[in-house]
Amino acid sequence: MASKILKSTLTALVKEYALITLGVVSYALGWSIFLLPNNLIGGGVSGFASILYYATGIPMGITYFVINVILLILGTRILGPGFGGKTIYAIIMTSVMLSVMATLIPAEFIREFALSNGKLLCTIIGGVIAGFGIGLSISQGGSTGGTDIVALIWCKFHAASPGRVILIIDVVIILSS
Repeated sequence: MASKILKSTLTALVKEYALITLGVVSYALGWSIFLLPNNLIGGGVSGFASILYYATGIPMGITYFVINVILLILGTRILGPGFGGKTIYAIIMTSVMLSVMATLIPAEFIREFALSNGKLLCTIIGGVIAGFGIGLSISQGGSTGGTDIVALIWCKFHAASPGRVILIIDVVIILSS
């Protein structure tokens, strides 16, 4: 009986991490194929990392990772250690995928599917693919960190909804581009 429960739990855990990985890959593909080649900006840590990439050439995955490590440390100190392994896994995988995808996808493919289709279409397609990836990761209990952590820290000390705080942060990042 116990081995059956353990097998069921292990199967569920493997499924959750596989879906988080699929979500992260989708997220990185949206950014790598459609958003970054068109110099487009999104919200959150990814948007901030893309602004730094355009300004300095520092790879988005590195900036994404460094900012999220800082936010995880702050979040753990202020909110407690309740973030969990799935968030750490998702942050690491997203950082790796954002760094690796840029080197794996052929330039001809990006030119054909992204640059030739215009910024509006790429914004929509890239946003849908990246949004699907984040949604899939969140549905399995994995958060990609970032502005979610900032919002939770803010809401601990101020009466506000995390969704509203995230929206304000995203608007500031997008407008700063």
